[in-house]
Amino acid sequence: MKQYFPGEKFKQWAEPLGVDGGWRRYGKWEPAMDFVQETMKKFAPVDVLLGFSQGSNLAHPLAARAARGHPGMPPINCVVHFCTTKPGWVAQTPELFEYQIPVPALLIEGKVDETAQGAADVALTYADPVVVKHSDGHRPFPKDVAEARELAQKIRDFVLLHCRGSSL
Repeated sequence: MKQYFPGEKFKQWAEPLGVDGGWRRYGKWEPAMDFVQETMKKFAPVDVLLGFSQGSNLAHPLAARAARGHPGMPPINCVVHFCTTKPGWVAQTPELFEYQIPVPALLIEGKVDETAQGAADVALTYADPVVVKHSDGHRPFPKDVAEARELAQKIRDFVLLHCRGSSL
């Protein structure tokens, strides 16, 4: 990201350890999960877990924790992933991924994203995922306004369906 936004200050949840064959792993992964879990617990109930890029990667094991009833982890109704990478972190926390995650998941990926192309791999870990692609790169919404509105409507419908039982 620094190559695209020189001089900007970047924050991260955990320390990237590099990419092994395209599969992302992290240092300080458990403390990052614990921090977000404690924050979720503080603001519970939590309907939706939504993350972009590294936040999307972190949402993945948190959704698994919620589904498995991990101590102190509040339940969630669904998860929305924007631009997730290949899940090397699954090998770091294999106990969370013994079974497919029974949490509804919407995975959004940019067709020309050169940074994060893991939606298909992460989708395999969910029981019933929905994968959507937009025409742009590593960004939550495409630049095209009409396409962005259409994607926003899909996200809205997905969240309402899984939080209220209908898309209204």
